[in-house]
Amino acid sequence: MKCVQIVVKTTDLDTSDRFAVMKHAYQVGIKGFVRRIDMASLVVEAEGPDETVAKFVEFLSKDSLFIKPLEVEVTDLPVKDYSSFEML
Repeated sequence: MKCVQIVVKTTDLDTSDRFAVMKHAYQVGIKGFVRRIDMASLVVEAEGPDETVAKFVEFLSKDSLFIKPLEVEVTDLPVKDYSSFEML
């Protein structure tokens, strides 16, 4: 089990960026949260099996319909035993 904080910086986020992150988290079984820091940054705490978390970070690091990352910062965190994934 692994927990990470992911900060995604981009030129501009789509209004549905957080929904896209939350939907993907539900699909792959990630727990935690997504929150917009400002108009060009998201912070995500993602918790789950090591391989699932690694793939989730990879998903957030690639261009998609909603997110065009310029920089992605990943920091390991202690496991927090999240019970769901929330959009804050």
